[in-house]
Amino acid sequence: MQAPNPLTSAQVQIAVKSALGAEMMVYVTRDQAEELAHIQIGAANSRVNNPGSPHGDNQPTVTLKIKGYPKDLVAVAKNTITDSGPITLTIFGLDENGGAQTGVAVFENPVYAAVNEQIFEKGWAADVVPKLATLQWKAYTGYSIQCTNAAAKGNFSIWAMPNESRYTLIGTTQENCIIMPSQRLTAISAGMEEGAYVKPGMNHDGEMRVKLHRDMMGRFDWANVTVRVDLVEEQKIIAQKLYAMGGKFVPSAGAFDATIMFTDLAIMFAQQAASPVEYEMQNADGFPN
Repeated sequence: MQAPNPLTSAQVQIAVKSALGAEMMVYVTRDQAEELAHIQIGAANSRVNNPGSPHGDNQPTVTLKIKGYPKDLVAVAKNTITDSGPITLTIFGLDENGGAQTGVAVFENPVYAAVNEQIFEKGWAADVVPKLATLQWKAYTGYSIQCTNAAAKGNFSIWAMPNESRYTLIGTTQENCIIMPSQRLTAISAGMEEGAYVKPGMNHDGEMRVKLHRDMMGRFDWANVTVRVDLVEEQKIIAQKLYAMGGKFVPSAGAFDATIMFTDLAIMFAQQAASPVEYEMQNADGFPN
């Protein structure tokens, strides 16, 4: 799985504290994250083909090709989505042995979140968890969705992610130096008011500045990369993992600096470990009732 491990109640108290730049550890791999589908919610429990999808809604089996090994799948919000409760995506495909496989991605707030509404920002991501969680994915064939009308016009994408063992630690990034790949606001003048109207403008690429370790200078210059940023709070727990997909490693801006530009960002929060009562509410196979 790509998300951080669930947190105990004691660890949550550490996770909710503000981060320092030194706690943002940056890992890079030349293996590319692969976008398999682009989904738009049409109405409650329904979806429509999105014209921006790399594959049609009724696409044939999409075999994971990059580097040729089985991968984990994640679902990522491509715009801000709200609903009255969690949103569940059921994903169908083939496991690493070629057998039929079903997995579930649930978009829901961590139970310790200060904001209780189910609001999922652009980039919010969730693991696609197979019934047998140790099996990875060899192919993607389709999906279904559970949501209400409140989530209509929401967009998701399904990604195949590089395995964790493929990443190399290259340095750190400051907390305020990760720029989301999103729309910037544009002011429109009218009369003597320079900013009489404010409207969403063009989408921009994401960007982050990285402080490199000495032996990483120049190693990835101009390389296509996937980036993982682990928020390691107080050197004890991983509270968040950020994944920058479609990344390009730009030559060093200084002696130990580099810039990474990217097209998509996946944000994965650590959930809180289920209590004994919550475990009792699950089926024997580990999936919620």
